[in-house]
Amino acid sequence: MANQARFRKLIFFGAVFFWTAVTTLLDSPDLYASGYTTTTLSGKLPEGQFGAMRRAYVGSLVLGEQCGFIVRHNAGDALCVVRERVQHSIAGSPDRVKSAYNKLLAYANRGRKTCHSVFSGTHQYQNDQQESRLKDVIELVWGLYDKALSNRQSFYRGMFVLKDPGFRVYNFLRDYVDRFGAQEQSCAGYVSFNQFAYPRVSTHFVNAAKAHQQYGIDVRFGSDGSRERLLPAGKTHLLFGMVDKGQELIFIKPEDAGLYLRDGWITHVMELGLSIGRRCGLSFMFGSDEDPYMRVENTPKLFVNRYWSLLKDSDSGLVKSEAQQYFDIVKAGGGISALIKDCIQFVERQQGSKTWRDRIGRFIAQISDGYDRLENRFGGEVVILPSDFCAKP
Repeated sequence: MANQARFRKLIFFGAVFFWTAVTTLLDSPDLYASGYTTTTLSGKLPEGQFGAMRRAYVGSLVLGEQCGFIVRHNAGDALCVVRERVQHSIAGSPDRVKSAYNKLLAYANRGRKTCHSVFSGTHQYQNDQQESRLKDVIELVWGLYDKALSNRQSFYRGMFVLKDPGFRVYNFLRDYVDRFGAQEQSCAGYVSFNQFAYPRVSTHFVNAAKAHQQYGIDVRFGSDGSRERLLPAGKTHLLFGMVDKGQELIFIKPEDAGLYLRDGWITHVMELGLSIGRRCGLSFMFGSDEDPYMRVENTPKLFVNRYWSLLKDSDSGLVKSEAQQYFDIVKAGGGISALIKDCIQFVERQQGSKTWRDRIGRFIAQISDGYDRLENRFGGEVVILPSDFCAKP
């Protein structure tokens, strides 16, 4: 019986992976027609080029047409610079592709202004219609992504962690859910019967989710509309929730699909299968969460393993139970911020031998070289602070 159960699981996930590969291949015929070809991404992306490609089951495939010509260019370019390059790139593209790009660009151009008004508490809605309110949400996400671009942190799959004083951004998103979405979970949060917004579960910040409900917003205009790829990287759904209420941290994650039963749930299950494949170490097939174009909250394994090696070193002066206690905080979701905080305390209180503290110092420097805003960082996500939008655009 156990073997039969394992076989059924294997068949299920195999079918999910196969179907996702097929749908990925069929995702963007216009880009193939426009002369964009496949390429191989192995490890680090080419210097100065984001590439707009992602690794999948069968080689590397071009992203969908609305996945954003925005992310097709230099990761360090803000949208104002990217715009000029993109307009030249799509000169010979089909009208449908140009229309999709222009629609995204309109959201992106208003994004920083929307972010400023929401963070400062001065945002004014044009009206209370669902379509208008959703456009405000889309603009907010594009404003955040514009900031990611300017910091050379663009992504195909990733999330934002925001320092949100007064929870203005969180309440802005919650207001949309409260007005147009479901107020209670359907099927324990795994499926939604509301097409606009709903409480849901996810595999992100699961400890925080035990105390604070997470929510999803589908990009859909009107009750009869289909989901639209209007978020950065062609996403159609927005997941958000609390990370740390005391520290006023929230997260916002654009996703390929939500949990609406009619047209999102199956795609979401497929993407979950891909995520499981990456976590199981099948990076040669599905990519890795630590690839440069993936910016998620997982603490890099390299740092986790080195931290554990330092903790259990005999020169640390820590007994086994103490070392395990420090390590468990990071493993439980404390992330890079908890790791850095403990390492700094080790140095300040002169823990262990001088040689060991020197190694701790080099470890801190290694993390600092690769990441910014360490005090609010968990892994490779994009960290957003209110100061990013304090100046009126």
